[in-house]
Amino acid sequence: MIEETVSVIGEHGERITIAAGRKSACGGCSQKEGCGVFAISGLFSGPSIELELDNALGARVGDTVVVGVEDAAFLRMAVRAYLLPLLALIGSAIVFSRLFASEWLVVLLSVAAMLGSFYFNRARAGKTADLHLLRIVPTSNI
Repeated sequence: MIEETVSVIGEHGERITIAAGRKSACGGCSQKEGCGVFAISGLFSGPSIELELDNALGARVGDTVVVGVEDAAFLRMAVRAYLLPLLALIGSAIVFSRLFASEWLVVLLSVAAMLGSFYFNRARAGKTADLHLLRIVPTSNI
């Protein structure tokens, strides 16, 4: 299970809203000053992500909680985020190249298919069924 410590920022009856910060894999690399990937990741870093999930433990606003996701669910999310857009791009390029003679039209439609997969992923991202509230972190441990 993959776990992350987050803050509770809202309560809505039996559900809570948590704020999870966005992280880059580049944080621990000593070469980040000269790395183009690090520079580009800075362009896309944004505010924290807010998610709503069931409050089985009675957490309150201001509490720090540990949330977790099963390894299999995490793998499914990674496949949707990385493999699906790639397959949409390549698959649609193959199909559209057989249907249309214009390379520009094939490129345009293939990129549109890839962007559609990003939109699909974004719509699915709001679903938190795989995310579980594990425990409330005691304030003395913060």
